[in-house]
Amino acid sequence: MQHGIFETIAVHHGHPVFPECHLNRLEYAMKELNITAAYDRNTALCEIFRRAEGKDQIAIKVLLNKNGLSYSQRENPYKTMNYNQGFTVCLSEKNMNETDPLCYCKSTNRAIPDEEKQKAIQNGCHEVIFTNQKGHITEGAVSNIFCIKKGEIFTPSVSSGLLDGIMRRFLISIHGNTVKETILTKEDLLCADEIFLTNSLMGIMPICSFEGKRYLTGGKATQLSEYYKTLLDTLR
Repeated sequence: MQHGIFETIAVHHGHPVFPECHLNRLEYAMKELNITAAYDRNTALCEIFRRAEGKDQIAIKVLLNKNGLSYSQRENPYKTMNYNQGFTVCLSEKNMNETDPLCYCKSTNRAIPDEEKQKAIQNGCHEVIFTNQKGHITEGAVSNIFCIKKGEIFTPSVSSGLLDGIMRRFLISIHGNTVKETILTKEDLLCADEIFLTNSLMGIMPICSFEGKRYLTGGKATQLSEYYKTLLDTLR
């Protein structure tokens, strides 16, 4: 096996967040990439809950490769200051191939996203956004992207070539009537009133700047972020 697959699960007040969804996606990737390795769902769930017990604001990484399952944990890197100030993001000059099955799985084959994100950080940005071979917006190196215009929420369709993030899917499920999955371009983002990112660890992160354009913070994206944090607090 040339690569592994993994999931990163947030822990809040001793509870793993959406662990079943993460394992569903891990199993999907196993089938799509024809990965055969020792794996037992119940054992994985038990280990995730064991590692989460008594912990708060950590991330549990579940990695599956030819050696089977392994686990690690680290601090959740996203802090209150990040949400208050918003993230600065930029556009990568490299296009992603939307026909590559790896686009739709959380694989350890991450050379381009990791290199481009590091380059963005060196240039003063928090995250980098990719386009596909048609020039359509796909996702960030570690996040999904949404934009808000005239009160409506838009996000790239999965067919554009992106990982269907757990937070992305959750947001669509609870705000389905106001979230539209569609084709987005750089111009769409530049014309938006607000932009925000999602992933399992950050939840919902407002963007304050994209390609030099400043965006409203403290608006709808912040409201969505605060609402999600309120939901997490019910795990206490």
